[in-house]
Amino acid sequence: MPIRFVLFCFVVLLSTNIVCGQTILAKHTADTNDSSYYDIEKINVNEFWAGGENGILTRIDSAGNPTPINLPGNHSNFLKILAVGHFVFLFTDDATIFRYNILNNTFIKKSFKQFKYKCFYDAIVSSNNEIIICGGATGISRHQKKIPSGFIAKTDLELNTPQIVWKSYRKFVWNLLPYNNAVLAITYNGNRSAVLLGQTLHHWKPFSKKVKGIVHEVVPINGDLFYAGTPSMHYKELGMMGAFNMSNTSNNFIEKQNKGGCIWTLKKCHDGIIGINQIGDLICIKKDFSTTRTFSLLPNKALYEIEKVSENKFILVGHGKTIILAEINEQLFLK
Repeated sequence: MPIRFVLFCFVVLLSTNIVCGQTILAKHTADTNDSSYYDIEKINVNEFWAGGENGILTRIDSAGNPTPINLPGNHSNFLKILAVGHFVFLFTDDATIFRYNILNNTFIKKSFKQFKYKCFYDAIVSSNNEIIICGGATGISRHQKKIPSGFIAKTDLELNTPQIVWKSYRKFVWNLLPYNNAVLAITYNGNRSAVLLGQTLHHWKPFSKKVKGIVHEVVPINGDLFYAGTPSMHYKELGMMGAFNMSNTSNNFIEKQNKGGCIWTLKKCHDGIIGINQIGDLICIKKDFSTTRTFSLLPNKALYEIEKVSENKFILVGHGKTIILAEINEQLFLK
C-alpha cells in the first residue's frame, strides 16, 4: 500500500525583476503512486470535487482538506465534473454519466451502448439546460493510437439518450466552450487543431486559423481567447500556449512553447494568466506574453487542472492524488 503523506511547503520565490520577494504557499496531499486527479469543479464557496483515474472522487474544502466520496461499483476514469444547479454530473472514459443530487444525496448512473468504446471528455451546460458533451475513441484519452471517431452530442438533466449533433471519424473533440450565445469546439486530426463555432448545435463552421499540435483547452480571459496544449503528440516533451483575437496587439495570433510537456490548462489570475504542465510546473504569464515565470511545485509529476478559490488562492490537482493549495501574489505578474 502507498504511504499517505501531507506536506506543507512554503516556497519563497525571489526574482531580480521584482522589487521584493513573492510567496506561494503550497499544500500537497498525495499518495505518490496512486491514481491521478484529472478534473476539479467548484460546487459552492467551500466545496470542490476532484475526480479522476480509477473512479477516485474527493471532496475538498477551501482550506485544501480532502474527504473521499464513496461511489460503489465504479472503476472508470472520471474525465469531467460539471455542477448544474443542485446536480453534479460526472463523465467517464467509457461513455457513462453519474448524476449526484445534492438535495437528497443520491446518485444515478447511466451508460449508453451506442457510445461503446467512446469517452465523454468534456461537457458544458447551455442556457436552456441542455448538457453538451464531446469526445471520441476511449483509447485517445488514454494516449493510445486509435481512429479518433470524434463527436459532439447533447442530452438533458435527466440523462436521456444523447443525440449526436456533429461527428468525424478523423477528428477527436477535446474541449467545449460557451461563447457569445454559441459554442466553440476544439478538434484535432492527428496533426493540427481547429476551432469550430456552433451558432446552433446542428450548424458548425471554422472559427479561427488552425494550430499545429493539440489544443487541449481554450479559455476566455478579458475578451480574448487563450489556449493551452502541446505542439505534437509527444505530450511529455513540449508544451504550448497562445491566443486568438488578441485585442492588445496588431497580430491576431501569438504562441509560445516551453520544454515542460503539455500545458493542460490556463486560468486568469490577477492581471495575468497561470498554467500547469506535465512536469508539475506552475507557469505565471503576463497577458501579452512578454514575461513568463515558471516555478516547480511537483517535480516531474503532472498537474492537470486548476480551480479558483478566491482572488489569490487556487487549488491545483494532478498525479498521485496530489492536491496543491496555492496562494499567488499579483506582483508575480509585474515587471
